Amino acid sequence: MERNYSLYDVKRLVLDGEYPSVLESKHRKSLWKYSKSFRVEGGTLMYLHKDGKLRRVVFTEEEKARIFVDCHDSEYGAHMGKNKSSNIVNIYDSMGVGVPEFLKKLCATLLFSDFTGIELLHVDIHQQVGGSDCGLFAIANATALCFGNDPATFMWDQDRMRSHLLGCLNSRKMSMFPVIRKRRSGKIKKITPVPVFCFCRQPWFPRCPPMAQCVTCTEWYHGECHNITKDVWNDIDAKFMCDKCYQ
Repeated sequence: MERNYSLYDVKRLVLDGEYPSVLESKHRKSLWKYSKSFRVEGGTLMYLHKDGKLRRVVFTEEEKARIFVDCHDSEYGAHMGKNKSSNIVNIYDSMGVGVPEFLKKLCATLLFSDFTGIELLHVDIHQQVGGSDCGLFAIANATALCFGNDPATFMWDQDRMRSHLLGCLNSRKMSMFPVIRKRRSGKIKKITPVPVFCFCRQPWFPRCPPMAQCVTCTEWYHGECHNITKDVWNDIDAKFMCDKCYQ
């Protein structure tokens, strides 16, 4: 009987299958079960109590300060253990459609860089034919990276990619996708700069709420990340000083 596979099946196979993981399987399951007790509603972090009711997560001022230091002032940020000195991400795009806002935000979150901006390097890779196999190319490129290979050096056999992925799912073992031939390592076609701001080191887009600039350090801060008074938004002459400079 043929099984219908979902993207979640692929994710489980790639992440939980043969590739090394930081956490043991039992720890991953415990964290996954624990994380399901939390959710964000109306901008507030909530947790599901054992009585079945949602309750607001409350931190003391000391706990907030400790979380802030752990996330922002250590050599390694709290985001995926990535070194904060990095500001470069390679983009392997098989369709050449550009970088949407959500991907820019995701890259900024993963890097959590101390730089004033991050750079997205668009690598010259094998471009797909048609618009229906972008998921296959994404998985093929990700699999190559997991095996320590450069996706830009492969010209994938597009006609055989789908059957190859089904074979991997059925055998529960990922392997390199079929290749027509090797190609030279991809050059950088374009660089997309993404300025980042605030404690969160996230970008700002025109449709987002406004930011306020500190009069001392000149850094910009998102209103939802910093306790900014209404005077700053309502009075054009109001001065704003961030918490780090105020202390």
